[in-house]
Amino acid sequence: MLFEVPTRVLKLEKSVELLARKVCSLEENGTGARGKETVRRIEKLKDLLEFYGGSQTFGKLQNDLNLSPSQFTRLVKCLDKRRFETRRCPNARRGEKMLILRRVIDIQTSLEP
Repeated sequence: MLFEVPTRVLKLEKSVELLARKVCSLEENGTGARGKETVRRIEKLKDLLEFYGGSQTFGKLQNDLNLSPSQFTRLVKCLDKRRFETRRCPNARRGEKMLILRRVIDIQTSLEP
């Protein structure tokens, strides 16, 4: 039983190292894969959502950005899920979705007296 502990520790260390590598590669790929046009479209999308009060249907945003359905789908996949949220529209036709701009709360200013 004492001999099993060091081998388990080595296995766990290897697993942690592998997971750390995967996280690093995911972080690198997520930020560097965007082109200039995609960044411009995301900024325009953010401005449109702020203009509409924070949410709008996919169809309306797609028309405002003059994108095809496949281009808009690819753009939504590139969005930061911490800032944007997708939901199905309540009481809407089948499959209609909406994009919501999440509010970013500055923790430092909310903690100050």
